Amino acid sequence: MTKVIIFSDDVHMLSCSRDKSILCWDLKSQKRISNQTLRMGGINSIALNPLDPNKYLSVGQDRNITFWDIRKSQAEGTINSSPNPGESEELFAVDIQSSGKLFATGGQMGVVRIYDLASGQFMTDCRAHSNAVMSIRFSPDGKQIVSTGMDGLVAIWNVFV
Repeated sequence: MTKVIIFSDDVHMLSCSRDKSILCWDLKSQKRISNQTLRMGGINSIALNPLDPNKYLSVGQDRNITFWDIRKSQAEGTINSSPNPGESEELFAVDIQSSGKLFATGGQMGVVRIYDLASGQFMTDCRAHSNAVMSIRFSPDGKQIVSTGMDGLVAIWNVFV
């Protein structure tokens, strides 16, 4: 497993792994209740939409950002991991702002990218890491992003949107 997320109801959990699967678990009955699978590439990270816990994002080896609805077996859509034509990277981290307006990604190129969640539109990128970004998280108020990388750097970014 590469990431686990417990839902706010403390009953359900999502897990993802490099075997290309995302599993939803009922913790009380100790059973798997859904399984979603990517066709290509392992999954490195997932992020739940705070406004609709049925929806989430995944990133990984397929070099895409994938939009999911837990009630559907297939992905709702994908966008390339890089907004630059001809460029792509394996992503290791994704997080969604608490307001549900933005999401951020980080990957092997060491760049933090910010997108509009509703449209999937790329907004901006932030460059400070000299190696892969391994973890990314919005602050609870959504006004900052913290990223950590293989370079040992912890970067704090202000969000002015």
